[in-house]
Formats: sequence, C-alpha cells, structure tokens
Amino acid sequence: MRLQDSRTNGGDYPSEAAPPSEPVAMPGAVARGRAGERGFTLIETMVSIVIMVISILGMASLFTYAIKYNSGADTRQQALAVAQRRMEQLRDAAFTDASLNATAGTSETVTSAGRQFKLTTTITNTVLSGRTVSKTITVSVASFKQDRDGGWNEVKEVTLSTERTTSSLGAL
Repeated sequence: MRLQDSRTNGGDYPSEAAPPSEPVAMPGAVARGRAGERGFTLIETMVSIVIMVISILGMASLFTYAIKYNSGADTRQQALAVAQRRMEQLRDAAFTDASLNATAGTSETVTSAGRQFKLTTTITNTVLSGRTVSKTITVSVASFKQDRDGGWNEVKEVTLSTERTTSSLGAL
C-alpha cells in the first residue's frame, strides 16, 4: 500500500503540476507551437525587401535627376557672372570710348571656374541728326560641354541687354 501525500492527487505528481508529456504553462512565458507562433514568414520578409529595394531605386533616380539640374543651374550662374562682368566693363567706359563702337558681334572664349564660355558682345548705335544719342549693348554668354568625340556643344545661353545714352545736352 502506498501512502498518499496531501500534496498529490493520488499519483506521483503534485496536483498543480501536469505530467511531463504535456507542456507546462509558466507565468509570463511565450507559448510555443505552430498555433501560437508570432513573427514574419519568409515570404512576408522577401516581399518587404523587394518593396524597400524598389523604393530605394526610385529615390536614387531622383538624386541623379536633382544632381543633373543643379549642375545646370551652377553653369547658368557662372555664365551670368561672366556676362555681368563684361557688362560692367562696358558701363564703366566713356560713351565715346572705342570699346563702345558699333559692332555686329564680337566673340571671344572666356574660361571661368574651369569651364569655357563663348562671350559675344553686340553694340548698336541709335543716330539722330547725324549724332549718336544712344547705344544698345547686348552681351550673350554660351556655356559649352565637351562631347565624347572631343568637340564642344553649346549647352546654355545667358543674354543681358542695356541701353546707354549720351550725357551731353543740347539741340539735336
């Protein structure tokens, strides 16, 4: 005859415990087994990676687009600086100075910040009663980009125009 302890249910296990073949639920423990599993499947993980790669490639194309157009703005700004510098030289000259003689367009190549620009200056006189009363000055600056064959292609053009009048007063 076996003595029965008050802590047992007639077997060899205490009444609060289940036999070892059944899982024991511990307080605060995560349930194990297929029905209670939490997390991502391999397919869900692969789909999320594909979505992230597509969005990253989309952002990379935006960066190349932004770089291309920002460099174009930089070239345009440098061309504008070359045009302004030439325009200031012509504004500082006296109205009768030889540099302000009428021209159909003189061209020269200017290098600024490592880039080549074609600078074209055109001066047109307005004559009244045989006397020059005003000069229209147009300065155009075209930037160039070297192509694969070693030639140069015009990329951007900036044009500034101003009018100068004689400072002398009197009858025409």
